Order: sequence, then structure tokens, then C-alpha cells
Amino acid sequence: MQTTRPRITWKVLPMAQVAIFKEIFDQVRKDLDCELFYSELKRHNVSHYIYYLATDNIHIVLENDNTVLIKGLKKVVNVKFSRNTHHLIETSYDRLKSREITFQQYRENLAKAGVFRWVTNIHEHKRYYYTFDNSLLFTESIQNTTQIFPR
Repeated sequence: MQTTRPRITWKVLPMAQVAIFKEIFDQVRKDLDCELFYSELKRHNVSHYIYYLATDNIHIVLENDNTVLIKGLKKVVNVKFSRNTHHLIETSYDRLKSREITFQQYRENLAKAGVFRWVTNIHEHKRYYYTFDNSLLFTESIQNTTQIFPR
């Protein structure tokens, strides 16, 4: 009688996933290569991620609905509200792209503008910026990073 060997399936362990995603996020903060960043997220079956500015935590949701949490190591940033929100967000992003400011400074500027978190939907190619009370501040296309402000 011939016995069949059990089929072995490999699964990435949660800690290994955290390390992989941490590296992906650290890399994009360093080199600002968004095209490679989104390509890597798609390759790892990321559906969307939620970035919390105040804590620097990232909640990643995979296509199979599993989640990965990357705990932020940076200092906590106070989220405030500014009257000139859209201008501050736009100029901060432009300054980040041109490397005039660091990601940490960008994060602090968005917090000053009242952004509490953003949700990036990889398949829709959209990023949604929210305030602390869950109001949508604006939406931006992540394909060409042009911002679309709500009415």
C-alpha cells in the first residue's frame, strides 16, 4: 500500500510579514519611489492600508482580509485643525516630493492641517484623508498624485 505524503503549504509567518511591510514602508519614505512602493504592495496582496499620523501606526489589510499591524516608533504627533488645510497639505506634499522636508516633517504638517489618518485603497488608486471625527478632508489619486478636494 502506497502512502501519500501530506501536502506542505508555506505560509509567511506574521512576524515575517511585519518585517517585510516595515521594510517596504521605510524604503518609500527614504527614496520616495511611489511606483515601486505600490507595485510591492500589490505583489504582497495588499487591498488597502490605514496610516495613523498621530501614532505612526500602519494597519494593512490583505486581499484575504487578514491584517498586519506595524507599530510606529516615532514620537506621537498632536493633530490640530488649521483654516488653511488644503494649502498646507498641498504645499507639504510638494515639499516632500522635492525633498525639501523629511517624511517626519510632512507628517507633522498634515497633523497641523487636521489629518488624523489616511486610507489608501490600492485597487481604486485612491487615498482618502480623514480628520479625527472621521470627516473626509479630501481624496487624492495615487496614480498621478493629483488631489481631488470634496465639495
